[in-house]
Amino acid sequence: MAPYKCSDGEWILPMATFNRRLATGYCAYLGFADDVSAFGIVDRDPYDPASAPFDDRNLALPIGFNFPSSCKVAELFEAKFLQKTALEWEAELEAAGLPCAVIQTWEAWMRDPDARAARIFAEVGGEVQLGRAAWVKSAGEYPDLQPMVDGAAAVARDRAAPPPAATAPPRQRPLEGFVICDFANVIAGPACGRMLAELGATVYKLGPGVPQHGPMVMMVWQAELHQGKHSIILDAKKVEAREVIQRAIKAADVVLVNKMDNQLVSLGLNREALDVANRKAIPRQPQATAAPRLHLGFISGRRSCCSSNRTKGSGTRARATGTGTTPRCRARPG
Repeated sequence: MAPYKCSDGEWILPMATFNRRLATGYCAYLGFADDVSAFGIVDRDPYDPASAPFDDRNLALPIGFNFPSSCKVAELFEAKFLQKTALEWEAELEAAGLPCAVIQTWEAWMRDPDARAARIFAEVGGEVQLGRAAWVKSAGEYPDLQPMVDGAAAVARDRAAPPPAATAPPRQRPLEGFVICDFANVIAGPACGRMLAELGATVYKLGPGVPQHGPMVMMVWQAELHQGKHSIILDAKKVEAREVIQRAIKAADVVLVNKMDNQLVSLGLNREALDVANRKAIPRQPQATAAPRLHLGFISGRRSCCSSNRTKGSGTRARATGTGTTPRCRARPG
């Protein structure tokens, strides 16, 4: 979906492009489910071969809309979002369980009080830069970042180090013997799981048999991102499946997940439930807002940054990077 202009002139990005539940949820909540149906748009299981004739007008595959259907739905969203401010929509939609993002420039995000307090950004040598990318919670408060004063010498020293001998015995991969339960989806979370597998961990990917995400996400992207993992397909609503999940959690050293808080509770993956099932399990939730002063187990309601831009008047979405007035968004995980 593209960003939409609000009554205050700011832009908001509703997030439902790849997810059937969110696409139908937005139409129902904003009050134009009947209008969408009148356009000839259906809501059918995208994994059912009988749904193939509707692939270009199926709410379960919103990214595949044909141009007329896409334009009609976009006009409904455009008129609706002009009724309130961007921040009002952000608060209202997220309270309804519909993820969205208020667009802001990169410079505005760097000045954002929450981002600075969390140390997502840090002032180093009088200039603002990204903060630490990794930290250990149990280490306590980290000192402020300092400018590199001898960078050239450090690079030269690393380059001068001899490479490992070609005849040396292969080293054991660092994570061999560790077990990962991977409940993540889309891109960032599954990519983390694949990297852990490449480092030697045994990764069990647990996922639904009939997912809410469309085939583009679950079939195309996942073919690459789930390499090296053991796949377990189950229906988490069934008692037998929940028993499998609990057995996997009890064996896990790390639980990788990028769900919303209510989903964590229903799946028994929130911190309190993990403390009962397996206190040693380390929860890991990939997200753009994680920072030393925010990351306390699982997080919800934190703002993040991702790039997006819409060409004025065209209704099309373009990716953008760099500085200047490049739009950025404050998004919450979901």
